[in-house]
Amino acid sequence: MRTLIRTTTTTTTTAPARADLRAQIARLERELAESVIDGAPIAFRGGGAAGPRLLTLAALERERDALLSELATARAALAEEAESRERARLRLEAMLADPPAHRFERVALVHAASTPSVRASA
Repeated sequence: MRTLIRTTTTTTTTAPARADLRAQIARLERELAESVIDGAPIAFRGGGAAGPRLLTLAALERERDALLSELATARAALAEEAESRERARLRLEAMLADPPAHRFERVALVHAASTPSVRASA
């Protein structure tokens, strides 16, 4: 008589965690692309040379963290640019309000172009 022994193996699945990380990475890539479209500079990250591959959970986490860092940098660059444009706009308004006090001062059109009065006259 043969005794059948059923071996039970317990496998921990990382599928839900991987799916969650892939969703986070997709969202971060979308937000980063929108930031670049809005004018944020972005450095080339390289990649793609290894060809298609299945990333481990740790690699997915590193990818997510790298995207978070890039997105923070892009947002900071956009905020800095917006602040610079606002300063130029305020300076231009002061110049237009009191021309004799701002004689020979200049504001680059690139910085002042966000003001409606400059866009209308340009």
